[in-house]
Amino acid sequence: MNNYQRNDRRNGQGGGQWYGQQNGQGGGNKGDKPAKNYAISGRFKSEWITTGVNDACMELCEELAKDMVDKRVSSSFLRNIFGELRRLEAGNFENHLSEFVMLRPKMAYACGRAIECNPKSKDVLEALLEFYKQMAKEVKTTAHFKNLVSVMEAIVAFHKAFGGSSK
Repeated sequence: MNNYQRNDRRNGQGGGQWYGQQNGQGGGNKGDKPAKNYAISGRFKSEWITTGVNDACMELCEELAKDMVDKRVSSSFLRNIFGELRRLEAGNFENHLSEFVMLRPKMAYACGRAIECNPKSKDVLEALLEFYKQMAKEVKTTAHFKNLVSVMEAIVAFHKAFGGSSK
């Protein structure tokens, strides 16, 4: 007997549903919000990195941070990423280009681990990773790097402001 059949019998329903599905919706716990389509590539503007952040950038940072709190992404997760960026900023960025390049796979790994522990955070963490990738592609100078750090700092700050916790 597979999960599809087993759920039919448990719920007494004629048309089966996979475990975790409620009222024809996708998997997840009852009350979970459906996955959000952030469309980062369509909303990201390269000038946020090349010339500086603006209100549209802050709106996206605020939206991501709020959703990370809703999906229970820990502040320690964000602080670890931000801490790596600050460490590179404290040294001379141009002397640490290879470490900067390696932040992307490190962040992908950290997101993957966080998703394993908290599957409902998948959509927002994938959006954060895509956002970071788009920003990192634009970094060519120390000034660009400082703008990227400012954007990540805004995400961390908004996350904390919305009640993000370390758990």
